[in-house]
Amino acid sequence: RFGGNISRTAEFVGMERSALHRKLRGLGVASGERSASAR
Repeated sequence: RFGGNISRTAEFVGMERSALHRKLRGLGVASGERSASAR
């Protein structure tokens, strides 16, 4: 939806960008990693 843009994604879900980064790391999603549908 946001093409991997963490700032826009965080704004959409109502989180701080840094908090979203922590959440993604905790879930094992590496930064820069995109799903097959985002390619």
